[in-house]
Amino acid sequence: MPEKEKRNQMPSYSNLTCKDYGRLAATQNKYLQEFVQPHIESFNFLLRDGLSAAVKDIRQEELQLNDGRRISIYFKDALIGKPTVSEAGSYSSNTILYPAECRELGSTYGANFQVTINWDVDGETSGSLGIPLGRIPMMVKCKNCSLYNLTPEQLVAHHDEAEEAGGYFIVNGLEKVIRMIVLPRRNYPMAISRPSWKNIGASFSEYGIIIRCVRRDQSAAVRS
Repeated sequence: MPEKEKRNQMPSYSNLTCKDYGRLAATQNKYLQEFVQPHIESFNFLLRDGLSAAVKDIRQEELQLNDGRRISIYFKDALIGKPTVSEAGSYSSNTILYPAECRELGSTYGANFQVTINWDVDGETSGSLGIPLGRIPMMVKCKNCSLYNLTPEQLVAHHDEAEEAGGYFIVNGLEKVIRMIVLPRRNYPMAISRPSWKNIGASFSEYGIIIRCVRRDQSAAVRS
């Protein structure tokens, strides 16, 4: 092999001798952070509006008392808090929970989930009750995450990567990703042709319309 070609195949250590080697940047890499933004923005919507809209779509229960009064019981709201140590660790000096701790302990990086239930008597609100429903996993780098808006120096101080981008969950110490999939455009009718439709009955043809309807809480149903 020619000497010049051999030199070109040798590994370069120029990065190790760079004057800025080992120094943390003031900000994270913009393009790396944008790579997972669709995941984070989706979970932020859940925290901000989606979960609340979902519970409000649950049908209220009504009953009538012997004295004629009508009682309505319904979900008013739902809330996911910020990651904190469990009640078993209530003697901790700092209750803030960080992803690195969960990786090392083999635990789940999550937060408390609570719903608010109201009841009305004859159309007027009579009471409200907050009910905890346990803990759910929290997406790393979302708005409620302990790493949200931290600088590279602060991330390293909490035993994470300087370029940590997030967009995943930590369950039992393992990093889990919910894969995003491509779906038909929402609330948009599309004309399609399926030969099998003609076999449904004498009045059917191979032509039809299909639409994916999406509610405020982002749940969907496909109709054709």
